[in-house]
Amino acid sequence: GEVGVAVEDGASLGSHCSGGSMAHVREVEVGSVREAVEILGRCKAVIHSGALSSTAAVSHLGVPSVVIPTPYFAASGRGPLGHKRAQLALQEHHLALALEGFGTAAVAAPFGSLSRPVLAAQLRRAAGDRGMSRQALDLARRL
Repeated sequence: GEVGVAVEDGASLGSHCSGGSMAHVREVEVGSVREAVEILGRCKAVIHSGALSSTAAVSHLGVPSVVIPTPYFAASGRGPLGHKRAQLALQEHHLALALEGFGTAAVAAPFGSLSRPVLAAQLRRAAGDRGMSRQALDLARRL
């Protein structure tokens, strides 16, 4: 399978981390549910933010993942939009911890402190750990 990265904000993976080699990672954008099933179902591992939709997709497809939740402090702010972003960031953290607890994901450092070597190591772990793959498939069967 391929290793997939869905970058939802239109930025490249390189803008989120520095240093290290990510030569075997192919960056993809998923636009529909059908596309997600087709592309992400072929991946050995997926990097995502831990948003509810991404978490549901990897869980239902049985694909191990690396979760990079939005830093809570970066999402907080004033006014209703800032409050909403902070709530979503907190949700991402909870879902990331849930996936990690199920044994189906590795949780990487937030974007603000993420480096390519750390991300590469977590991605290698998620893509190569047979136990994590079994747990991800088991979770998909239970859903």
